[in-house]
Amino acid sequence: GIGRDIHEIAADLRPTALDDLGLHRAIEAFCAEWTRRFGISTDVQLIGPADRLPLEVEIALYRAIQEALNNVAKHGNARNVSLVFDRRKDELRVIVEDDGTGFDPSKLSGLNASRLGLSVMEERLSLLGGSLTVESAPNIGTTLFMTIPLSGQDAGS
Repeated sequence: GIGRDIHEIAADLRPTALDDLGLHRAIEAFCAEWTRRFGISTDVQLIGPADRLPLEVEIALYRAIQEALNNVAKHGNARNVSLVFDRRKDELRVIVEDDGTGFDPSKLSGLNASRLGLSVMEERLSLLGGSLTVESAPNIGTTLFMTIPLSGQDAGS
């Protein structure tokens, strides 16, 4: 039926690293690989419990983090990236900060936003009730704040 088809599509989109490692270790593995590839050092801090989250939350976050780091590699001229994954009782916060060239957010037209993949990230997060905030200034670097609410009833399961 339809439910099964949707499940299969979700499985296709699902990074196998998540299944194999869980979200925390999948993020660490991705960052380590990314550092090797681009030579930009990543400092990863994972705060809070490492137990599994709802699958759609894990996928959205993992993809958003990939997208954020790929932006840094493409546009930022950064030497260092810091990623904080902070899981609280009722929400998840991810902060990705780089020391690259940055930009003036007030000049971020729709075109630039989509070029930076920000609109895709924002869409993914907002589907889960979350949000994306971008702080940047020329020559200071860029910080992305992502939040996703976690519903209370999942906390115990």
